[in-house]
Amino acid sequence: MHIGDPHHEILEDCRKREWLDLIISNWDPKLLKRQDHWISHPKGFFQPGVLILSKDGTILYRWQGGLSKENVGGATRRPTADYLWSRIDAALSSPQHGDADFDGQPETDDDGWPWPVSVIMLLANGWFIRPKILTPPAQLRSKAIFAILRMPLFIGLWIAAFHYLPSWVAGGLIIGWIAWVIPGVRRMQRNFLDNYVGAESKG
Repeated sequence: MHIGDPHHEILEDCRKREWLDLIISNWDPKLLKRQDHWISHPKGFFQPGVLILSKDGTILYRWQGGLSKENVGGATRRPTADYLWSRIDAALSSPQHGDADFDGQPETDDDGWPWPVSVIMLLANGWFIRPKILTPPAQLRSKAIFAILRMPLFIGLWIAAFHYLPSWVAGGLIIGWIAWVIPGVRRMQRNFLDNYVGAESKG
């Protein structure tokens, strides 16, 4: 069963009970307007978390995701299913278990990739004119593949430029391109890492 929470009603109840408090990402409206309206969260979309309760309301396990370059702005590093089951089993086996503390170092399924790789990937998805997120989610794999395929073409064009054009012209072009994309990269970083409310950001 899947239950959505676009208006954060479930999250607000968890906050009031002091069970869980998730980060709310509020992306730039101009950025969202360019994403074919796939994000339909009027109050911002929250980063992942895990809350597991027993029948009597005891918290058996809880974890809340953060935003960092290491987890690619919240896109990677989720607790594995086997790890969660082991933690639940350990909590239930404890003779006098109370509410579980937040898990700060869970066993995760994916370490992601370096932040510079993410920046290059998103630039490739935007044809190296501006970074563009890999959306909608259903097309993430195919768009990532096409972005990777564009990288050799982009590198080849720069090699050709330095080979056939005067070095000062090619150098000026690459400096101009860097100056052009830097503002977009900074906006992207604000949206992925800095523009949030709610819980403290954790890696």
